[in-house]
Amino acid sequence: MEITAKNIFQKTEIGHSALLSRDTALPFMLRRTLIIVDGIADVATLHSKAPLYEDLDESLALLIEKGYIVPVEPTVVTKNNPTGATYTDSETISTKQRLLHLIKVDLGSNKEFCSQKNLEKLLSRIDECDNDKAALTAAWSRCIKIINLTIDEKIAATLNESGQQYLHNFSKT
Repeated sequence: MEITAKNIFQKTEIGHSALLSRDTALPFMLRRTLIIVDGIADVATLHSKAPLYEDLDESLALLIEKGYIVPVEPTVVTKNNPTGATYTDSETISTKQRLLHLIKVDLGSNKEFCSQKNLEKLLSRIDECDNDKAALTAAWSRCIKIINLTIDEKIAATLNESGQQYLHNFSKT
């Protein structure tokens, strides 16, 4: 498959499992690319999110070949799917669940950056806050500050960009 700037990819079950299980068979260059694939951003956006990933297109091609990601059609934003995300065909995911997912997948998949104890603290900040836009925005901001100070500024910036998209299109369901 030829990778173009307008392609959008989402993780397959294999891709999600590889990140959640911290599959060591997945090389670092593929893991870091798999982490930023979200079913929303097109390849041009992925390039802007990760400008240092010089091998991004090649990594995407390998992830497709190995079954970790699949191309998807751009989705339409609707009331029941405010971000147009393609997590599942039949389920609407709340903003809180999306933020928890971002932290679990993006940080939980790399023990080098985030210990299990720190991961649990970040998850609890989001999970224990009220399910309203103001509370989630405040909790997300605190998490990003912690990630920025204790883990990595670039990871914090990438996570924050995705999280802000979800918060902008807030949904309780």
